[in-house]
Amino acid sequence: MSMRSQVYEWANLAPSGQTSTLRRTTSDLPVVLPANRELDLFIGGYGNNITKPAETTATQFVVIEDIACAA
Repeated sequence: MSMRSQVYEWANLAPSGQTSTLRRTTSDLPVVLPANRELDLFIGGYGNNITKPAETTATQFVVIEDIACAA
């Protein structure tokens, strides 16, 4: 079975006046998140987002090796 490695780091940063971005810049600022609400880190509209969510076929699966959170 072949393996493909992909790294993704979500950061709650976006340009001033926006809630999300597709690329990171040095002038990005933290975005205020709504309290007590679920949020999709990959395509949720806050911080840096990807344009197309990851997909798997019936014979593939995803392994998340490390996940962390800092306040």
